[in-house]
Amino acid sequence: MKGLLLKDWYALKSYCRANLLIIVAFAIAGGVMKGNFFFTYYPCICAGVITMSLMAYEEREKWEQYAATLPYTKAQMVSSKYTVSLCLGAFTVLLNIIIQLICMIIFNTYDISRLLSLIITFVPFALLPASFLLPFIFKFGVNKGRIAYYIVLAVFCGAVGVMVSIDTIGLTDTVSTPSFFSSGILLIISLIVYALSWGLSIFFYKNREI
Repeated sequence: MKGLLLKDWYALKSYCRANLLIIVAFAIAGGVMKGNFFFTYYPCICAGVITMSLMAYEEREKWEQYAATLPYTKAQMVSSKYTVSLCLGAFTVLLNIIIQLICMIIFNTYDISRLLSLIITFVPFALLPASFLLPFIFKFGVNKGRIAYYIVLAVFCGAVGVMVSIDTIGLTDTVSTPSFFSSGILLIISLIVYALSWGLSIFFYKNREI
């Protein structure tokens, strides 16, 4: 599977540099504009859908048909995409944490409780978009799978609206114990959903005609 990951790395450098710049720009904006949930969490959403962009380029270039002649199983091809998604998510979460910490120090707003709450909630926002997108794409292909992309965006906008109106996960200056508990539950659920999505995508792709 190393060859598949290397291919995706080259594709990222060639086709997705703009996406990576967007992630960095929004992460910086989220750090500077404290309390703006859209700028804070959009980099995680963006990282979660980059994999779909990679698969769109592959579908256009008929990569799947070519890959069928190579010594890779369908499970490995699915796993490579989920691994790339995990790496992108980890990169975005780490970038967000560093920028948030730097901005807190620069603006003298350092708050370890808020930082920890942000760290806990960054991970679900990085994992869940890919968790919902990839099974659709491996089942129906990229074009039909785009429907799931719009659903994810709608859910994200709705979640941001709820977070702005009601602080249910403790992202204000005062973070309570239940807030950490709720955020931890969300984190665990997102990990479980990601694992289930991975297995579901393998099942779908194995039974799909290329």
